[in-house]
Amino acid sequence: MIRCKKVVSACLFGAFLLSSCASPRTDPKVLVGQWMSYMRNRYTIQPGDRLRVSLEGQPDLTQEVVVDPKGRAAFLEVGSLDCSGMTLESLRKELKNRYAKHYSQPRVDVILLEPSEQVVYVGGEVRRGGEAIPYRPGMTLMRAILAAGGFMITAKPSEVILLRQDPEGKPLFYRIDTEKVAYEGGMDIPLLPNDAVFVQTSGVADVGNWVELYIRRLLPIQPGTVVGAYVGSSARN
Repeated sequence: MIRCKKVVSACLFGAFLLSSCASPRTDPKVLVGQWMSYMRNRYTIQPGDRLRVSLEGQPDLTQEVVVDPKGRAAFLEVGSLDCSGMTLESLRKELKNRYAKHYSQPRVDVILLEPSEQVVYVGGEVRRGGEAIPYRPGMTLMRAILAAGGFMITAKPSEVILLRQDPEGKPLFYRIDTEKVAYEGGMDIPLLPNDAVFVQTSGVADVGNWVELYIRRLLPIQPGTVVGAYVGSSARN
């Protein structure tokens, strides 16, 4: 069942790769906006996350905290708080309400310094494709590709695919020209946890190569094996 799901996923992804060659490339500003929205409103705090909390005008209250295994963290002057499952924005609002008991109109900032065991995936024409790379706040597309060993000589940097999920869990595909980032000072793309990056080859439109790479290697029985066995048994009968 798992292998079948992989085959179906590969087929759908491959169909997108073949059709994406004619689609326009994604404006980096769209993805930057997604990243800002995700980090503010969708990222949920988990045990092991390291956060920095600051209060404007109160440098002594700036602190770094690690969410404990029970999902709690202790904050200066306002005590312990169960923050597991909260977004960064909801935690900021909760701390603002608590600090408002001590300070007039406090301005609180909450930043994720290091998440707990979250990853991004990089595959295709990179030197260490298929590895899960630990996600860090501020990780960008080019940094993830470099962490995967960089482009292979067969890569097409102008055709990089980014796959991520929308808030409802639906897959979103984006075409990105990383040559503009590397050689023209273009905007690098901030990644989100669980993003998948696929670096295409210059010959990705060659359906035969794609079938060999992404279909045959996933099938438990190679195409033609069953047919050949059946014909052979028929001939003996």
